[in-house]
Amino acid sequence: MTSAEALKKIDTTISNSQWVATFGAFLLMVQTGIIQSWGSPNLPRLQSANSTIPTTEEQASWLTSLSSIGGIPGALIGSILTGLIGSRKNMIMTIMSLAVSWLCIILADSVTWLFVARFMSGIGTGMSYACYPFFLGEVATPSARGTLITLASGGNAVGMCIGVVIETYLTMKISSLMHLSQCLLTVLLLLVLPDTPYYFVKKKNIESARGSVAFYHSKSNADEELNEIKKFIEMNDCKVDKSKFSALKTKAVCKANCYIITLSSLPALANIVAIRTYMETFLRKGNVTIINPQPFVIYSTIVGAVGVILALLLIDKVGRRFLLILSSLGLTLALVFLGSYFYLFKLGYEGLHLQWLVIFALTLYSLTFSIGFYPVPSTILGEIYPQHLKSIGGCLSGVVASTTLSITSKAYQNMVSVVGEAFVFWLHALLCTLAIPFAIFILPETKGKTFREIQMILAK
Repeated sequence: MTSAEALKKIDTTISNSQWVATFGAFLLMVQTGIIQSWGSPNLPRLQSANSTIPTTEEQASWLTSLSSIGGIPGALIGSILTGLIGSRKNMIMTIMSLAVSWLCIILADSVTWLFVARFMSGIGTGMSYACYPFFLGEVATPSARGTLITLASGGNAVGMCIGVVIETYLTMKISSLMHLSQCLLTVLLLLVLPDTPYYFVKKKNIESARGSVAFYHSKSNADEELNEIKKFIEMNDCKVDKSKFSALKTKAVCKANCYIITLSSLPALANIVAIRTYMETFLRKGNVTIINPQPFVIYSTIVGAVGVILALLLIDKVGRRFLLILSSLGLTLALVFLGSYFYLFKLGYEGLHLQWLVIFALTLYSLTFSIGFYPVPSTILGEIYPQHLKSIGGCLSGVVASTTLSITSKAYQNMVSVVGEAFVFWLHALLCTLAIPFAIFILPETKGKTFREIQMILAK
């Protein structure tokens, strides 16, 4: 029996402890969703005539992009911490950095405090992608790994729903106090959980590793599973001895890096930050009257949560590549429709039938983004890197995602002023189509495969 077969035999069920671990990661991602939806209800309020913190359009643009900019150092910090203290402890540090951002908003009496808060929230968001996929990737059974990581990722969509509702109907200080309280409760939950067996074996703490196996895989044979984990760690330690830099040159790792760079760029190609942040502004600027813009933003985030549920049900059945293709097709159509609406609106065409076009486009965008472009990159990130290079993979993913998102979010307003909304949306529609040939011809399918099997595929 091969090691991969042995691990498949050991890992057959999802224990209650794995569900608890997933819930902890889910709560972390709820926070990132709240952060990402913060701008849509708050920017119009900050720029209004009766704002308690007067904010110019340029300052609002920085409030939008600072979260993505903060993700760059956040990814670096998160990757270093994952390697030093493990993914679970890094999740705790991530939550604490997010708590600091909410505290800054509570104390805010000028836009400078908000700048600091948004930058800190970006650091925490960048750190999150360098820890939770690896944490769940190491405690989940191979057959359900994609499901559990996608479920945790779904916290982002739920957080956006919560954030939009709370931020719309409560003041910033009260809502930030509620978010801060949730941060502290999440920390308490994560403190109860043990580190992963992989982390303990890497630290040569075999007794704790055995206890971790018993906690996360209560029905498996602890000794058999520990032996397989030891073999996996020893194999990677041999590569570490040759130096991480030489390991980065191997065919498998080079392929993994290329896949992650591409996958991490997908949200920026879809212009997700601008769509989420300026959704209410789109509707008002497009003179949409058939629905109130504020409630529609809430409906849209609920649709996004439905998309995550669909991804959760499908990702370990139809695979990662299929969802990526489906998402790309839907986003392309949505952005084409959205661009067409603004093009016709600029030409003077108005009417209820055209207003339904922009409503349909934004709804389709929210649904299809949540089905593939959001959950697939984080799922694959937790699957394709060997143990000793996971922190580097998380760092690469976070830096690429944060850099591309900060560029597209900051450039959006400038591009609109030069060429108009229609051509900006059509450009991003064209960029979204690039994911289709990538998923069909380049990206390998990782559904249901163990770490060892995935590494063998990448090494071919």
